[in-house]
Amino acid sequence: MGVLLLAVVVVVAIVAWSRREGGFSESFATLLDRPVAGGGGVASWLTGREHVGGEFGARPVVLSLHRKRGRYQLGYLIVAMQPKAAPAQAGTEPPFIWDLVRDPEGREALSQLEKHHGLKLAFEDGWIKATWMPVGLFVFFPGRFVAERWQAVLAGMQQVAASIERRTATA
Repeated sequence: MGVLLLAVVVVVAIVAWSRREGGFSESFATLLDRPVAGGGGVASWLTGREHVGGEFGARPVVLSLHRKRGRYQLGYLIVAMQPKAAPAQAGTEPPFIWDLVRDPEGREALSQLEKHHGLKLAFEDGWIKATWMPVGLFVFFPGRFVAERWQAVLAGMQQVAASIERRTATA
């Protein structure tokens, strides 16, 4: 009887925890057109990963959230946006994103994303990838979802994508 009660308590705790953890990706999905969730519930809790995709400004967007697992791992999230036209990547080394963005609007957006929002930006496999990790000892990851912040991140990434598209069109 005691084992059965313990099993029920564990299942209820896992379901409650997974619902609480799913809040960030579910909230992020509200910023996207045609959102598609890529997991959740117990499977998400066990793997420590959540994914959600959709479109923003008619460009594909994916959020990949990786929770801290283990003593020496940190949680992080990646927001990726695919420009409508991207430069061909010759060789194996991805281009430095600052080399792809030449116009003042795009460079200002890159600067804001890196300095104001604390994101590390890269261009890989035809996608703009913005990575965020918490800094500090007492930071809960991913923290409270602030729609205005992530709306600004998506708008900045859209500006960077437009800059890359303009450069690709003239090249």
